[in-house]
Amino acid sequence: MYEPGVHIEVATSGNGHWFFSDKKEVARIHKVESFEYGSKNGRISITQTLASLIKMRNIYQRNTKQLQNILEESTPNVVITDSDYC
Repeated sequence: MYEPGVHIEVATSGNGHWFFSDKKEVARIHKVESFEYGSKNGRISITQTLASLIKMRNIYQRNTKQLQNILEESTPNVVITDSDYC
């Protein structure tokens, strides 16, 4: 439950940005890049995913830098993460 006086910032990608955009409890939303699994014929493909590892590494590096900057800027007391690859 949201407590008055609590400052909440969210770092998210994809649908998370849409989900949190109308939440009055959230003071600021930071949008990071999504990891996308490779696909073929509408299905997840391990071959296509492996072929995109360099792209995923670059996204990982950019997201890591962005999250470091967010943490340094906001100096939070608590960090909660879910499905974060950084």
